[in-house]
Amino acid sequence: MFKELLEREVYQGFKAKQMMIYTVIAYGGYRVLKYVNWRFKNLRLTQRSKSILNERNAKTYKFKEVESEELILSLPDVQAIRENLLKQMFTIEDLVTVYARRCVEIGRKLNLTTVENIDEAL
Repeated sequence: MFKELLEREVYQGFKAKQMMIYTVIAYGGYRVLKYVNWRFKNLRLTQRSKSILNERNAKTYKFKEVESEELILSLPDVQAIRENLLKQMFTIEDLVTVYARRCVEIGRKLNLTTVENIDEAL
């Protein structure tokens, strides 16, 4: 019964068996083209990502030395930071400088930062 179905004419002289073969070939070609397109897009995206990363890593910052860096980094929470700011143990600029330096050092080492707006912050 299955052989009869395969030998049956389905469309303008084409038998079911031929149509199935053409369909499989067409689908395989579609999948190959889809994969090639994906590889091409992925390659371009990877190259773009590397150039962005290299551009970011080429940027260097000159941070001023902060005497109260140890104090700032030892504070456990925002409340303690606020209290020390009100006591004028350090300035806002010192605070931003210390955390900006740590963001650059640690963020680049662990590849955590995507965009660095250090210049705008300082």
